[in-house]
Amino acid sequence: MANILQVAYYRGPLVTRARMLESRSHHVTSVLGNDEAFGLDDGVIAAADSIVIGFSAPHPVRAAVIRWFKQSYPNIPVVALQFHSGESVPEAK
Repeated sequence: MANILQVAYYRGPLVTRARMLESRSHHVTSVLGNDEAFGLDDGVIAAADSIVIGFSAPHPVRAAVIRWFKQSYPNIPVVALQFHSGESVPEAK
């Protein structure tokens, strides 16, 4: 079982993604948007095995939170979901 932290930008995808991950026995902590992500307690983030960033926000919004997580928590993998296969999110690599 992995501890997954997800940042979503709309409630519908947040709930759907959390249910899907929980059905696979993962523990999921969800936040809605960058402001909630930036306000998370350090212990909550440090407990995450991976961080999933939703696809529903403009690239600059998503890139900002990805960069912040990668700089602040370099040992936690960050996965950026893509809206379509042609999308590129170089900040998550």
